[in-house]
Amino acid sequence: MQQKCDLLMVLSSLTMRENLELAKKNKGIDLILSTSQQHGNIVKILDQQRHTPLLAQVASEGSMLGQMTIYWSRQAGAGWLELASDNIEELQQKIDHNRQRLALFEKKVAQAKGNAQQFVAKINREKRIIHRYQSRLEFITATKERIAQKEINGFTAVFRKIYPKPGSEEIIRLISEINQQIKEASSQ
Repeated sequence: MQQKCDLLMVLSSLTMRENLELAKKNKGIDLILSTSQQHGNIVKILDQQRHTPLLAQVASEGSMLGQMTIYWSRQAGAGWLELASDNIEELQQKIDHNRQRLALFEKKVAQAKGNAQQFVAKINREKRIIHRYQSRLEFITATKERIAQKEINGFTAVFRKIYPKPGSEEIIRLISEINQQIKEASSQ
């Protein structure tokens, strides 16, 4: 029985430039998984100006173990966007923590009367950190919303350097973790 495959994926051992040419000549490709001796592990969108495939390229030496999660829909016409793997709750806790620190420094400025200059740099630093965390949180939220609305396709990728020798317990444990996550995801 033949089934229609919504996601057209190509396995390749071409160079980055050859993968780009492959994508240009074959507009229907959505994802290229490639190994290359030229570059290390990367995940990138080949051309952000139009709907093109996502390229996941791993080093050919086998020195990395990776996991890639894809949020994909045929209807998504705006291409790909990386979904940050940050924990939203943890990010919100960091924002709250830095807001408390900012309030403490502002209180010290109010109490310092004429010697407030020492706290100005600390206040500005906390404001920058809060802004950075808030921007990241807004980006993650907006990306998740765009993926949910099937406007874009999304992905997360994590590559871990494998230090132990092949066949060691660390590799076996990492592979078991990935297999468990795949089973859990497929049962949902």
